[in-house]
Amino acid sequence: MIDSKSLADDIVIAVFGRRNAHIDLQGKGRLYVRRSVRYLGNEAGYALDLADITVNEDCRGYGVFSATLHAVEIAAAKLGCTYVYVQSIQNPIVRGTLERRGYLPRPGFPQDMWTLTDQPRTPGDPA
Repeated sequence: MIDSKSLADDIVIAVFGRRNAHIDLQGKGRLYVRRSVRYLGNEAGYALDLADITVNEDCRGYGVFSATLHAVEIAAAKLGCTYVYVQSIQNPIVRGTLERRGYLPRPGFPQDMWTLTDQPRTPGDPA
């Protein structure tokens, strides 16, 4: 299993002072994240984008995506981001995970861009 809090720290360190980073998922895959400014309606806010994730085939079905998403949310809160974006979602199982966690398809954008419209979860919030 992924240690979400440790991975969140890895994300914060990797993107601090940089716009994007590729991060190892504790031997279970790779993550590409980037910091950006996004607009929701007429309001701009800092975002942490989960732009790409690859989970090793032998690790699929064990909650790696859910734990990684939680880590991205923790990192976003630590970095002062207003939004978390998840892009290019093609797997229906992943879409279900996003919906259960409060993510919605981004209006006016392709349906493969999702956003957490509330503040990112703070460290310790349940997955």
